[in-house]
Amino acid sequence: MTIVRWRFAGMQCASFLTSSNPRQAVLNTCGSSHAINASPYARQTLFMERVISRTHEWQCRFPALSASSQLAHSMSQGRQIVAAATDANGVRCVFFSNHGSVLDFTATWGELERAKTWWYFVRRWNFWVVSSEAELHALRTNDEATIYGVALDAARVEHCQRQTVLALLDRIEQRARSFIDVIAAEPIPTAAIQTCSPTAEAM
Repeated sequence: MTIVRWRFAGMQCASFLTSSNPRQAVLNTCGSSHAINASPYARQTLFMERVISRTHEWQCRFPALSASSQLAHSMSQGRQIVAAATDANGVRCVFFSNHGSVLDFTATWGELERAKTWWYFVRRWNFWVVSSEAELHALRTNDEATIYGVALDAARVEHCQRQTVLALLDRIEQRARSFIDVIAAEPIPTAAIQTCSPTAEAM
């Protein structure tokens, strides 16, 4: 197995760098870094307006999730991992980008329908981890988009609840570590996840 070494000091927790430019980090999350300007994502504003950076809070807590996109033998087979929780109103996604950023995004189904070109692209690009098969089905919505991912066969997560979201991420992290060896720092203190308000935290 590959051993991914992380250390907490100076937040240098991975063998790859987190972009120092928040906008660039967001752009890199959902498309090829070699074709950002051509990506349908670059023409969308919903993600840019709504996303909250969690990199400094969570990057060292979930090293396997952050490293998986760099390793072909990881749970995601080299794809970026997105942990998602859905309900009747919409979806909350935590993106673990291939540039080291951890990005928290919430939207309603109606908003995603209006941004459907971007949403279709994002669903196909990433590896999705959810609690149940029903949630994988919800991510496909009406267009039956191909979704690469796995359901954990766990209880549905209330995505506005801090503790349940962190519990889901902890469970996914443990599954990701079963594919790769990780030497990680002690988990950083749990920072309060804001409510689903898109303006809860500035990047």
